[in-house]
Amino acid sequence: MGTVSLLVKLVSGLTTAQEQALLTAYGGTERTSISALHLYVVDVPAAQATAIGARYLADRRVKSVELDHVRKTAASPSDPLYSSQWNLPQIGWDHVYGSVTPTGTATIAILDTGVDASHPDLAGRVLPGYSAFAGSDPLTDPNGHGTEMAGITVAVTDNQTGVAGVAYSGVSIIPVQVLDSAGVGQDSDIVNGVIWAADNRASVILMPFSNSGFSQNLQDAISYAWSKGAVLVAATGNDGSPNATYPAGDADVVGVSATDPTDALWSGSNYGVDTFIAAPGVNIPTTNPGGTYTTISGTSASSAMVAGVAAFERAVDPAASNAVIVGRLAHDADPAGTAGQTGNGRVNMQRVVADTSSISATPAGVPGGGPLLGPYTVAALHDGDGSMTVTPTTAVAGSTGNSFTFTFTAGAGGGNMNGGAVAMTVPIGWTTPQTTNSANPGFISTATGTCDVVSTAITGTGPWTVTFTVGNCSTSKLFTFTYGGGGTKVTAPTTAGAYQFTTQTKVSGGTLTNIQPPQPTITVNPAAASKLVFTTSALSFTATSSPTAGPITVQSQDSFGNPSNPSSTETVALTSSSPDSPKFSLTSGGSALTSVSIPSSANSVSFFYGDTKAGTPTITAAGSGAFSSTVTQTETVNAAAASKLVFTSSALSLTATSNPTAGPITVQSQDSFGNPSNPSSTETVALTSSSPDSPRFSLTSGGSTLTSVSIPSSANSVSFFYGDTKAGTPTITATGSGAFSSTATQTETVNTGSLDHLSLSPITSSLTFGQSQTYIA
Repeated sequence: MGTVSLLVKLVSGLTTAQEQALLTAYGGTERTSISALHLYVVDVPAAQATAIGARYLADRRVKSVELDHVRKTAASPSDPLYSSQWNLPQIGWDHVYGSVTPTGTATIAILDTGVDASHPDLAGRVLPGYSAFAGSDPLTDPNGHGTEMAGITVAVTDNQTGVAGVAYSGVSIIPVQVLDSAGVGQDSDIVNGVIWAADNRASVILMPFSNSGFSQNLQDAISYAWSKGAVLVAATGNDGSPNATYPAGDADVVGVSATDPTDALWSGSNYGVDTFIAAPGVNIPTTNPGGTYTTISGTSASSAMVAGVAAFERAVDPAASNAVIVGRLAHDADPAGTAGQTGNGRVNMQRVVADTSSISATPAGVPGGGPLLGPYTVAALHDGDGSMTVTPTTAVAGSTGNSFTFTFTAGAGGGNMNGGAVAMTVPIGWTTPQTTNSANPGFISTATGTCDVVSTAITGTGPWTVTFTVGNCSTSKLFTFTYGGGGTKVTAPTTAGAYQFTTQTKVSGGTLTNIQPPQPTITVNPAAASKLVFTTSALSFTATSSPTAGPITVQSQDSFGNPSNPSSTETVALTSSSPDSPKFSLTSGGSALTSVSIPSSANSVSFFYGDTKAGTPTITAAGSGAFSSTVTQTETVNAAAASKLVFTSSALSLTATSNPTAGPITVQSQDSFGNPSNPSSTETVALTSSSPDSPRFSLTSGGSTLTSVSIPSSANSVSFFYGDTKAGTPTITATGSGAFSSTATQTETVNTGSLDHLSLSPITSSLTFGQSQTYIA
């Protein structure tokens, strides 16, 4: 099939010997070179051209690879302002557009002033969002800054309108309005915005703003978003200052500085340890509210470009984690300025999209910054070079008698660390490290290897930093030390989890800088499970005969409160103090059961609860099997909707009276389970009696008569009094209407009163003299 030629362009700064070694390592025959451009023409077998080209391109010392006979972009969009978008070809966008179509999708949450979703160049790219300001619509932009960011990241491309977006396909934006009409926002609003974006599964979170003040709450929100898989990008600021700003300087954030068309740092751009990468940021065309366009300069524009590249990469490779995407951004960057100015260099979209490696990076943030994976790690030892390993890598929570051996190996970039240092941080929770007495806990014993250790110092009160000053320590040399090398060893923390022993290095005269991942990490595993704990909050639900409330989760934990799998199946018996017959089930509305189980492969089980009796029943979970433990939780059962009337006072036995003085009689509104329940609106209760007399009802004893009473929505009962002159057993009927229809009856007893007068019968008006008459009284 013959041969083809590849144009292999290398980064500057390599020696001739290093360039030749690189060509030899990846294959092909050098035909010629253009030294001024660091460009080599390499002949390779046509059948292997793609594979060999990929190997070259994966090396961070290779700036680009092209076929010799194909010297044109894949396509050019029809957007009228594309010719002014120098920033896109600068990052290799023109080599991606037209040749790469994402198979997945991604979203960018833009934390800004909102986005004008009606802009024609953003049609179909804007999803519903969130606003921190009551009554404000995030799909509008009273300032314009958010709309500018939207245009840079995702403007509709090849639509014969306006500009082209970095993420030309597969990516949508979510406006998160946390800055007001003046472009100013409070930390509280920004924290809420970050959490909202993370909970709504944003692939990338763009924060094109900065401030010199550090906020632990904002850092916590950022760490939460990173744990949810988001890539977080922030602008370093436009003060031309080396001072760190935030959130660019926060851990887990890709801080972005701005470069000009010559790849030099823009004069107004901030830079320094908060800078992870750079992107074009001078005279960038973009969208503006009201269907117009504008040109902007600044690190906001640069951060939007990096956010666009990161989101596009997520759409191209949906399986890539946020750490892998950040690693590719760093590893594939082009040289620009210095590491202090641009971090890993200027972003290169073409190389990022072509990169299928699993190299990963987590931005360390201030004070050390990095890690640096880009072109600045080539050809010499630098601050942050080297690696640290630890063995063993696990411990049991709260366990004693532990010792850990750490091994440091100098970097492979050439040179010597003589006069430099290696510093390792021991996290809070571990035994205090010390070098004074080998009989005491936490003793650090140093075994000098091929890398000379001159001195050891420990600073801090938790966390602690152990700093080794090194002498002769050149490429690939190493030394080991043992934490817990004395007689009493080390006690592990009681909280389970992964503990990173962050390691930093510096060359002579340099600054301690985090080494490239992986950092040495010891995983503390839970101790043996010994107790049950309810991990869900107490329920408050409406009375129901079906187990639909929940789920309620009970967890097996060790004595320190760490989730811990039982050694064998743990049977959990479930009971309730409810006077009703409560029900438990594994599924909502499922079959009733009296126990659940936690298998040895898990540490929790969830179930559902049903109870018809309003009140505060206590649920008890009693475990047996692997261990014995009892735990309780009080739930709240609220009455269901009122649906019936019930007489709650006992039937009366009264002496016949013409006044309504007997009582009080109470009628109550209840739910279908007999729980007192307020009606949803006023319930009118008509009152009648079966007495043949004219009975009377009144709200008060002896008060005015009435024929109905009411139960307001703020109550669940009403009381009244009764009067009846006819002895017997009349039935009182209470008929409800309003919130619901219901009839309730109760039979009272009316007794004869005391003797008041006599009646004689028969009544005879006259008698004849001598006649007798019998009268009955």
